[in-house]
Amino acid sequence: MNILQKKSSYIEEELYFRLPDEIKAILGGPDNLTITTNIIKTAGLSEDFRPYINTVAFGLFIGELNPKFLVQGVKEWLALDDTKTQLVATLIKKTFVDPHQDFLNSLYNPKPTPPVPQSNVVDLKNRQ
Repeated sequence: MNILQKKSSYIEEELYFRLPDEIKAILGGPDNLTITTNIIKTAGLSEDFRPYINTVAFGLFIGELNPKFLVQGVKEWLALDDTKTQLVATLIKKTFVDPHQDFLNSLYNPKPTPPVPQSNVVDLKNRQ
């Protein structure tokens, strides 16, 4: 089962450029190197895992991976044992998800728009 719902590269690029600057900084700036290095070292992983950690983090912020399925996404993309999967998911949550919870809530749980009152709707077919 694919937890991470990949979008086309064009759509991913468009979504990236619409992100707030502070989120772009943690996904592609110097902060990203610090964050992913900490995750790699803490979990005892090799550098080979860096792009997969970034794929999961990127997926969170562009609507490809709902944070509710973070553990499954880590398992799918990093193919780690259960203990390391849980550790990496916890570290990603702590460093990527928790500081940006408001943004992620707006992305995955948008507030419904109120319905348009019927009195303001014009029936163009029966208009006289």
